[in-house]
Amino acid sequence: MKYTRNLLNENLIKENSVSDEQVKNLLNLYEEIDDLFHEAHESSGDKVYFAERLEKLEFLLQENWNFPKDKLYHTWWNKFKDCTCPKMDNSERFGVEKIYSKNCPYHGWGNE
Repeated sequence: MKYTRNLLNENLIKENSVSDEQVKNLLNLYEEIDDLFHEAHESSGDKVYFAERLEKLEFLLQENWNFPKDKLYHTWWNKFKDCTCPKMDNSERFGVEKIYSKNCPYHGWGNE
């Protein structure tokens, strides 16, 4: 998907004093996340690599939105198609420790 500025929250851009350069970075980061999800879905290899890469991208999103860098506020981490971590429980736990499924190919115990 090609991301354009009109897909971003203009009010948040103004409220957080996001620069034009940061907007450009954000658009590129969202495209990179889309590409990463596609690649992860097509891959039969190590899924942990994709989870680690996504975490770095989420930190970059926070940085470019001028938010504090905090893993507890990541929202993309369990959006992989074959992630088995509980989605609803985690959406309700925004800002606190995540709940992981021990059998998740991305986040399961023994995969980290």
